[in-house]
Amino acid sequence: MCLIGSSLPWWVVSVSGSGLGVYFSADASVYLYRVYVSAIGQAQSLTAPWYALGALVLLLVGAILAFAGSVAGSKRRIILALSGILALGSILLFVSVFQTDIAHALSSANAEIPAGLSFGLFSGGTVGYEGLGSLYYSCYLSYGIWVALVGAIIILAAAARKTPPSADTTPLSNYS
Repeated sequence: MCLIGSSLPWWVVSVSGSGLGVYFSADASVYLYRVYVSAIGQAQSLTAPWYALGALVLLLVGAILAFAGSVAGSKRRIILALSGILALGSILLFVSVFQTDIAHALSSANAEIPAGLSFGLFSGGTVGYEGLGSLYYSCYLSYGIWVALVGAIIILAAAARKTPPSADTTPLSNYS
């Protein structure tokens, strides 16, 4: 599940508005390996920030260790625990640094930020411009981060299990 979560968007923002008879919309999706932005019929893919790439590396290493831990013998629990910690660490790295990055970007923006506009991990609302129209925005952690979180929880649950599920190792030739 961690591998699937690494390929899905982790944060999405949608902005739409109207004013002076013109309607517009823009969307941005932050993946661990790129940022995809579309606005006014144009789309662009940008390089992901360092912390997203760092989270990607932690998540991929955690997923690889989870596969190794699932087949390991005596060190199974230690490898799975390390894998789950790396997966959770990738989520914490992304969320904490991304929220700080958003706050810093808004505070250092050269343009005047309208009152009531507050981007964050989870935010949304409508901002009105005096006589010009309104702007609606919605920001949220997307399904990629939730899939990775479920994967990390499953890995940690597997690490907590004392014995792996037993399999019947009797050769099939004995049943003929």
